[in-house]
Amino acid sequence: MTKASQRDSGDILEQSFQYFVGIDWGTQTRRIAVMDRDGRVIGQFNADHSGEGLVTLVNKLKQRTACEPALVAIGIEAAWGVLVETLVEAGFAVFSINPKQARPLP
Repeated sequence: MTKASQRDSGDILEQSFQYFVGIDWGTQTRRIAVMDRDGRVIGQFNADHSGEGLVTLVNKLKQRTACEPALVAIGIEAAWGVLVETLVEAGFAVFSINPKQARPLP
């Protein structure tokens, strides 16, 4: 079993995430919201659909959370692509969410 498959086969519910991030895949920009464990929104920002926008997104997430990226759970509407690959390579825990199944937040 590879290291990646060992990590994927673990019980994700046992993971203790410190922050939760939602990324809305907009047509012009991506909209990002960051919440702490208590559900408080600690940051919201936009990121462009560009290489520079990806760098900005990752840097802002690291600044806002100030913890190991593996302790940050990110929900996103896509399961593939440059954005997902960049977040995974940076060490974040990325989860694909079907927007039709997600309940809108108040």
